[in-house]
Amino acid sequence: MKKTLIIILFLQIFFLSVSDTKKSVLAEDQLPSWDSGIREKIVSYTDMVTDPKNPGFIPESERFAVFDNDGTLWAEQPVIEELFIIYYAKKMIEKDPSLKNKSPFNRMNDFYSNGKFVIKDRRVFDEIVGIVHEGMTNEEFQKTAEAFFRETKYPGLNVPLEKTVYQPQLELMNYLRKKGFKVYICSGGESDFMRVISEKYYGISKEQVIGSELVFEYNENTNVMIRRSKLYTDNNGRAKAVNIYQRLGRPAVFAVGNVRSGGDIYMLRYSQASKYPSFQLLIDHDDEKREFLYSESDNISLEWAKKYNWNVVSMKNDWKQIFPK
Repeated sequence: MKKTLIIILFLQIFFLSVSDTKKSVLAEDQLPSWDSGIREKIVSYTDMVTDPKNPGFIPESERFAVFDNDGTLWAEQPVIEELFIIYYAKKMIEKDPSLKNKSPFNRMNDFYSNGKFVIKDRRVFDEIVGIVHEGMTNEEFQKTAEAFFRETKYPGLNVPLEKTVYQPQLELMNYLRKKGFKVYICSGGESDFMRVISEKYYGISKEQVIGSELVFEYNENTNVMIRRSKLYTDNNGRAKAVNIYQRLGRPAVFAVGNVRSGGDIYMLRYSQASKYPSFQLLIDHDDEKREFLYSESDNISLEWAKKYNWNVVSMKNDWKQIFPK
């Protein structure tokens, strides 16, 4: 009897060990660019919320994940949408060379310093933003943005824009989808700009993009939507939490943002209002060699991460690979 109990106990331990090893290997296959420490936290959480026998189980219909875009899914030094504004302004000058000497286009060279793109005067840049968007049809915008993504290389990295996407995040989004999560973008970027590449770059459909919105006008005679320069909603800061609620009708249980301006902290904090177990990831840009090194003057994102027990991802230490090969 004693021997039988020992054998049963041994077999239980053995099979548990084999099961844990299989889980570890599976996670490593699906999240190979993530360090084992943070990967285990992600896996532990998703295993818990997808197990019907676990008290923390979340029904698939309630599994929502939201990711910021700039600095969370792709590089933001400089912000890619800002590069698009200058790209389109140059296209306007090509069509009408007289614009080159007119304000604010005659100040465009001010945005470059030692070969780097730097916005020194936000007022001038915002004037150009207004001119670029005003009166453009959605069809024209789509074609121009598609051309921009085909033709543009990212300053400093000198790679196509598709190569500025973070490889670990591609793996994480795919992993979450396999676990039954619906993955959304929630960014301060303009929605239609992100929708041009959301499916191709991230596997996220257009209707799952939450962003800043312009005012539109519909012309029933031409049957087209006309873009206006005025913002309908600026999806930054607290507005991210509001817009997530307005789109989903509840908090997302998995939220991912990054350290830069404190713009993502309300989105991450709101995810903790869910009645289900939630998970927060904050990406810290601390890898000067492989990406960029920057922080916040008031350090608010990292302070909130500590206060509310969020998971902070060090690009330097937690990501084995940053960009796709």
